Amino acid sequence: PGSTKSVARELWAKVTIEPVYYQTFHQSNFLRYFQVNPPALAASSSSPLSHLSSAPEPMTVRERVEQQLARKLQARDQAAALAGLQVQHATEVSPWLETTRWGDYFAGKSLRAAAHLIDLPTERRVIVAADTNSTFGLSYNAIEERQLALLLISFDRLIEQARESLAEEKINIFDQHKVNSFLRRRTHQRPLLSKLKPKTYKSYQGVFKRLICFVYRMIHLGEQPALHCVLTNEQSRALDQMLHIVQLLDRVQAREKGELEFFGLRDLDSNQGEEVEAITTEEENDISLDALYQSLDQACLQFCITLLDHCLMGKIYDSIVLGFIAVLGIKESRDGFHDACNFTSKLSAFIKMAQLLVLQRAVVAAECGETQFPSEALDEMQDRFMVLESRSPMNWVLKLRAYGKKI
Repeated sequence: PGSTKSVARELWAKVTIEPVYYQTFHQSNFLRYFQVNPPALAASSSSPLSHLSSAPEPMTVRERVEQQLARKLQARDQAAALAGLQVQHATEVSPWLETTRWGDYFAGKSLRAAAHLIDLPTERRVIVAADTNSTFGLSYNAIEERQLALLLISFDRLIEQARESLAEEKINIFDQHKVNSFLRRRTHQRPLLSKLKPKTYKSYQGVFKRLICFVYRMIHLGEQPALHCVLTNEQSRALDQMLHIVQLLDRVQAREKGELEFFGLRDLDSNQGEEVEAITTEEENDISLDALYQSLDQACLQFCITLLDHCLMGKIYDSIVLGFIAVLGIKESRDGFHDACNFTSKLSAFIKMAQLLVLQRAVVAAECGETQFPSEALDEMQDRFMVLESRSPMNWVLKLRAYGKKI
């Protein structure tokens, strides 16, 4: 009996402690189960409950999501590795760069140095002050930067004048629809949107003012790198006229403030000295500041229009405007270019400013007696260099913006 009890206790322990696995093939009124021995049990520990104690805890929903995401990322990386794909570097060829051809335009040039060609005067002063080692060969000439600042202030006045022309209805509603269209001999269903926030206008004006800086620094000052461009005769004449007036204005302002000695006008080099002497005789004494401001505004407006009015029969980068667009496309980190989708806002800013300049030029044409109505000048300019079918910088800018918006 003692041995029977011990055997019973042993069998009972197996029944109550050790799990038993059964399986059935079908369900019916009569179920027949049979015992199975999973392979996992054979590889398990000798302890009857070892496989139960080591079972993982159930995962939370967050853990399951992260696990699935990790598996998908791993599968994607493996597929890319098998295909021989790598993460594209910022300067590697892409459909966007193939379209813009910026890689060819900057071949052999420093992107970092090129980006400094569109520095605003305030930015250049800060950069030169911080760059004590003159790493990029930048310089800050108080006279040149002050004259550049005068040009930028003149541009701000032009945009304000254009907004006033719209508010005073010097440009009628038909012309506002016309200028908002980029198809030849077509009008847009909506007029030009001009009621923007002051912050937006400031941002938009900043983009176009960098174009003026680009021309001033690369053409007038001869800063490096010397990027490719071919100025038309009209552009060269308009630039010379604008520079002549701004130098005269700067000279008169300094004289009235008694700052000639302070700004170093007596210590110019021989070439600059001859240039200043040429504009400091009768002109300096006979022209008032108000007249100079007005003359500078007209010269600045004419110069901006000549930049837009460039018939591109040869290389598209003969246009200094498209060279500027390429420099504008350099990222702030200076190690590559903006993506297409991130660059459309800058292109839109350039287009908006160009539209306002064209409107104001049409108003000036009517006021000066060149045409009877602003619409006559507007129609002629619009069809010549502000539409998609034209051989103009604007056509190229519109195509790039359309490319970016499709992505």
